Amino acid sequence: MYFGLRLDSLWHLAKYTYIISVSILLPLSQMAGWKRMPRYFFDIHDGVFLQDEDGLELADLSAARAEARRALMGLIWHCDDAKDAAHVRVDVRCEGGQRLLAATLLLVVEDV
Repeated sequence: MYFGLRLDSLWHLAKYTYIISVSILLPLSQMAGWKRMPRYFFDIHDGVFLQDEDGLELADLSAARAEARRALMGLIWHCDDAKDAAHVRVDVRCEGGQRLLAATLLLVVEDV
């Protein structure tokens, strides 16, 4: 919040302008009506296990499901081109560590 006060309008003795700056910083959790978004963690299994330590704050499980789908599409590009099969899984966990869903992509190339 910022406000200015012109002292020359209150006192005719001096012609000064003072700007008073007041910043109120509250933790977001203390703001009225504010609700923190849940944090979801995306663990990757592609032959090597990679545990997500940071996670993402997302609106709900539906948004986490969409993010897992996007992650799978991105991960498939990093699979070994020399192999005819790839299996990638993304597990979605909540902050408590509970596994909420698993998204799996299986890519198989076969000669016909």
